[in-house]
Amino acid sequence: MKNALRYLLLALPIILPTYLLRLKIGPLPTTVLEIVVLAIIGLFTVTYKGQGYKDAWTALKTFRLPLIAFTFFSLAAVFWSPVLVQGLGLWRAYVLEPMLLLMVFVVSIGRDVRREEIERSLYVSVLLLAMWGVVEYLFGVGIPSPWNVAISEGRRATGPFPYPNALALAVVPIGAYGLSRFISSRDRLGFITFVMALIASFVARSDGGFIALAAVLWLALVSIKRLRWPVIVVTIIGLAVGFGVSEIREPVLKELRLENWSGYVRKKMWQDTTVLLKDHPIKGAGMAGYPTVFKPYQTTTGIEVFQYPHNIILNFWVETGLAGLLAFFWIVFAWLKKKEAMLLPLVALLIHGLVDVPYFKNDLAIVFFLMLALCAITQSASSRTSQGQVK
Repeated sequence: MKNALRYLLLALPIILPTYLLRLKIGPLPTTVLEIVVLAIIGLFTVTYKGQGYKDAWTALKTFRLPLIAFTFFSLAAVFWSPVLVQGLGLWRAYVLEPMLLLMVFVVSIGRDVRREEIERSLYVSVLLLAMWGVVEYLFGVGIPSPWNVAISEGRRATGPFPYPNALALAVVPIGAYGLSRFISSRDRLGFITFVMALIASFVARSDGGFIALAAVLWLALVSIKRLRWPVIVVTIIGLAVGFGVSEIREPVLKELRLENWSGYVRKKMWQDTTVLLKDHPIKGAGMAGYPTVFKPYQTTTGIEVFQYPHNIILNFWVETGLAGLLAFFWIVFAWLKKKEAMLLPLVALLIHGLVDVPYFKNDLAIVFFLMLALCAITQSASSRTSQGQVK
């Protein structure tokens, strides 16, 4: 049984896109990914019984209260959602199951699997997704409309996902994690993973993903004492030269001002969502309720109503209410306070989240809590994994 748990834990990062494979068990809709997740939780429960969850609770330490708060307030948001059944289903997939997986990983890393093994599975997932994206981009195969155009016309790879940004969202936090491991322990595979995440973001033409990875690379270089001042000096010179040349300055400013079509859509969506939140400041729209509640507030025509407003603050506010938003950032604050915290994946998520949705998706929620599990495991526990102990 423990072997089965081990194999499923190692397979999980690689099969995350299988949330796209939907089926029904009787009247209940589910996905291949969810079946694997439930199998992992079931095997863990049978193997460790109540003691496993007690050990996880102990290991989570400063994360416990913010996690309880986020779970409670996100669940409350289900009951004022205009689509209660759908909201409950999304809460199960985006909060309950990833939260249980968090507890599984906190205990199982060091007992059932080594940390390095989980890291390799994460790296393999990025490698496979990046290679898929590169093949699509170079040969134009398998890309859905409207992104299946010539490279010169803006072709964008999607990987196994239905849209390009999903490819970047899947690889960015893991790429940032790989970079953090390269900086801290010279893990070359971690650096290769970071490069592959950059490549995947490039072929997906995801500005948000590329900027997030560039930002964490800069932070990583600045964190190295012998490189700090040379990097800062080169950055200042580069900015001075770049902003002094109009051919460089104007395209960059256009991107920063969100003056392209994608930026225009986001700005309009944010403006209309802000009006929505003025009318519903405490409850937001409720879990899965944004498209329904937002529709009367939409002032633009010819633009679809998206599932989320594509900004990390607005995303959590409309989905989980003001209290849920604050609880989520309480988790973030607890993450930032840990001296051994892996800050780069969190920073990448926050930067990417300025213009996208880096949490509210089956695979992304699991990756978020897997990263949190790796953060929650103390350095002393990591050094004793061969003895199978978790602090």
